[in-house]
Amino acid sequence: MINFKAMKLGKQKPKYDRRTLQFHKYLTMLPFAPQVSHWPNAAPLGMLLNDTVGDCTIAAALHQEMIWSKSNGLTYSPVDNDALVAYEAVTASENNGQGYDPTTGANDNGCSCVDVLSYWKNTGIGGRKIGAFVQVDTSNHVDVQHAAFFFGGLYIGIQMPISAQNQPNIWDVPPIGLTGNGTPGSWGGHCIYIAGYDQNGLDVVTWGERIRMTWKFWNAYVDECYAALSTDFVNNPAKAPNGFNMVALQQDLELISGTSALVASKLSIVPNRLQTIFTNNLKNNVMPTSPVDAKIYHAAEKLKIKNIAKADHKALLALATSLIYAKAEKLGIKNLSKATPHQKLSLFRSLVA
Repeated sequence: MINFKAMKLGKQKPKYDRRTLQFHKYLTMLPFAPQVSHWPNAAPLGMLLNDTVGDCTIAAALHQEMIWSKSNGLTYSPVDNDALVAYEAVTASENNGQGYDPTTGANDNGCSCVDVLSYWKNTGIGGRKIGAFVQVDTSNHVDVQHAAFFFGGLYIGIQMPISAQNQPNIWDVPPIGLTGNGTPGSWGGHCIYIAGYDQNGLDVVTWGERIRMTWKFWNAYVDECYAALSTDFVNNPAKAPNGFNMVALQQDLELISGTSALVASKLSIVPNRLQTIFTNNLKNNVMPTSPVDAKIYHAAEKLKIKNIAKADHKALLALATSLIYAKAEKLGIKNLSKATPHQKLSLFRSLVA
């Protein structure tokens, strides 16, 4: 049995990044998740240095990659050096180039979850990258369960109480409540991977072990939660083990982020020449100054465009703008430049339907 008191933590305080996608705006497009979901174990998980170094944010990412691979019938076995390389890089980015020094132990200050997620997405950890990540409301258990099921687990941050040092099997709020050794953060910040859930609690992967956490503990101590999109799930036949099409999900997440290239490849209501301009206008938020009441199939006629395929650039630009605005108006979007990511996604989906 592991001596939790001797373990390291390493999660910094939550960092706000306005670019982080919000899961609740995407949930309406997902079917219901089951009440019970447990992803398979991938033993041996290993410490990945978190017994001696405050790299829990890195170890949690690698543990998640291991279980993702296991879910697809694959084996992924990262080593300590994979964790070290990533920890040195992220700490350096957070500390003006002064990263963790394994020789002296200097700058072992942990990392923020968002910085690690960004590094995981853009650079990769242990040779693995994620496609995107979304933030999940920790207070909404339905959202938490949906994200855990459809994304294959959760990457979370906890304000650990000292009381958890004496709970080797199940983390729970101690009898004394949120005071004394039960005070949130009295031990420090920690990052872990959630590998499953049911009505009684959640599966915790930390320090190379798989234990349990009650929902009461979750409510009291979890201060940030993210769902990452694994490229491992995009496997033949392009579906995750739970049967959800991750390719479609990847595309929608890119649309939320403002990527328009995918729209161009799907638009079928107008010729190819119009598709490019149509997409560019979406990307550049080009909108007319006054409302345009035009249906898609009558827009060209109203603009006196007799042959879209032979129309010049100016005519196509006017048509694309009217089509975009007409759809936006029907969706209640009065100003595209001020539209929320969810509103833009709804517009994009209506255009490619």
